[in-house]
Amino acid sequence: MNKEEKYKLKKKYIKTFTAIYADIADDNKKKAKELIDKIASMSVTLRECEDNIYAHGCVTEMCQGEYTIERESPWSKMYNN
Repeated sequence: MNKEEKYKLKKKYIKTFTAIYADIADDNKKKAKELIDKIASMSVTLRECEDNIYAHGCVTEMCQGEYTIERESPWSKMYNN
């Protein structure tokens, strides 16, 4: 996913979350806007992780000298954390 796609997806999430929390009290709108921005960013990151996991799996091979070992994919690890 390139930067432009991420930006468009984030805007879509912000629009969706803003609609969900449209009835929030005026004195809480500023804080809600900050939280919605964070949630949208996290949603984009999770989506990117999911796409990579679906494409490449949860396990990767890593070279260790003359042999290879299987380990958890860095994308999978980031997604789970």
